[in-house]
Amino acid sequence: MEKLAHSYTNDTTRSGDVVTKHYRGPDAALRLAREAAAVTALEGRLPVAGLVRRESDRLHFAYVPGTHAKELMSKSGTARVLASCGRTLKRIHAADPRGIFDNSPIPPGHTLVHGDYGPNNVLLDAETMEICAVLDWEWSRVGDPVDDLAWCEWIVRMYHAEQLAALDDFYGAYGERPSWAVRHKAMVGLCRSLVTFWEQWRPGSEITAHRRSQLATTENWSE
Repeated sequence: MEKLAHSYTNDTTRSGDVVTKHYRGPDAALRLAREAAAVTALEGRLPVAGLVRRESDRLHFAYVPGTHAKELMSKSGTARVLASCGRTLKRIHAADPRGIFDNSPIPPGHTLVHGDYGPNNVLLDAETMEICAVLDWEWSRVGDPVDDLAWCEWIVRMYHAEQLAALDDFYGAYGERPSWAVRHKAMVGLCRSLVTFWEQWRPGSEITAHRRSQLATTENWSE
């Protein structure tokens, strides 16, 4: 059994053609249920890993060959990676979310939201740079699409700051770029939620302190 890289919160392993994700931390059962609902509803409509089997604390997915986007983020590849992210996110936000999580009415302006979207959660074909799987739907919901746009930008700003110019390719492919004030507010709010998650799970830990530091950095950003 192989422990997969780029798994930061949960334990994710691969055995042959099956990838198993063991959910950990606060609201693990809820996050498992959300991911199961999303990938079941979206299989065949969007690039997701098919659900093979569900257990009380883990999901088993079909293995999807591909290269993690973070391994393709370079001065020569970042623009193509982010353009592909933008095109795919447009498809996600255009998908009909009715009935995926519940039967509540969809508020005006709300869409299907991935909840942790960015190059941290996609696999690509290294030759075509097209996305072959969007991973980690555990934070998915019906919500404001700016959350996904802002979080993808946050990932680039926080971990690939030297390549900020490639965000033009991301927003160009998506077809819309909300104002900085709207994007920044969403980034700060999402960072605060992340800090809360880790404070609930591991108060006083190094990772919790790191998340607080990231929140402070995010609050001080300017466009």
